[in-house]
Amino acid sequence: MLTGGGPVAIHPQRRGGGGGGGERKTAYLGDWLPGQTGASEILFVGLSLGAALAQISALRAAAENPHLAPRIHVLALGTVQWADHATARHYRRIFEDRSAQLVNTATSAGPAPQHAGWWVPEPGSSSNSLEGAADRYVVVDPLTAELAPQFCLLHNVVPCRVPEPDSAELASLELALEPHIAEVTAQLGTLSALMRGTLNSAHPMSHDYQRLHLGRNYRSTLRDLFLRYGAGRQARPAAVSTDAGDVAPMSISPHVSPRCSPRLRAYSLPSSPRGLS
Repeated sequence: MLTGGGPVAIHPQRRGGGGGGGERKTAYLGDWLPGQTGASEILFVGLSLGAALAQISALRAAAENPHLAPRIHVLALGTVQWADHATARHYRRIFEDRSAQLVNTATSAGPAPQHAGWWVPEPGSSSNSLEGAADRYVVVDPLTAELAPQFCLLHNVVPCRVPEPDSAELASLELALEPHIAEVTAQLGTLSALMRGTLNSAHPMSHDYQRLHLGRNYRSTLRDLFLRYGAGRQARPAAVSTDAGDVAPMSISPHVSPRCSPRLRAYSLPSSPRGLS
């Protein structure tokens, strides 16, 4: 989480002298957060399962600290689906435009691989008259796909178009794809094999996971969005550091780029954010 005082470590720390001694103390978010009355913004951010944890933690923090709820923001990168439809409606009522989730996508020529439900026809793509297949597809980060009908993505999905490998182009926002992101599906067994590391590296999901989901891909997307759209104010709100490393300071600012949908609050990043180089 980010605060004006810099990253706050929410994980076990050892206090005391050298030699491995000292008292082990754990900083709990629930103990620390209520005292952050001076923070202008509190940002929860995460990737993949960490993105789901950021959303869940923000929802609980808002429920337990209603005086801070209007200042809590959430940025989820490639989040897995965890909420049912009732929870998603409640989450939207709480956070409105203070929460968003980025989903990496890419464009590929057809035909789509068999059972690749995270491939959807590109809007406006022509159909092959012989096979009824689209000429071009939007490939969506497979870990964001629907695994069971009771789960859904939360609101404010922000599709990002990832350029081809070795391309000089920058990633871009593709907000017209938002309705199609909810259509993507993935087979739970295949995803389980991917998570266990037993899925064949030649499998389409493994390939798309490597090019769209990994942390380096979302770091590149954030960097590109900053270069393309980041003319907003350079805000430094309040942050959470985890064992994975300090979160790059970010904020969701009221500034909206003229090239973005008015529904999207632009993301402001420091000129040299840590972790995005």
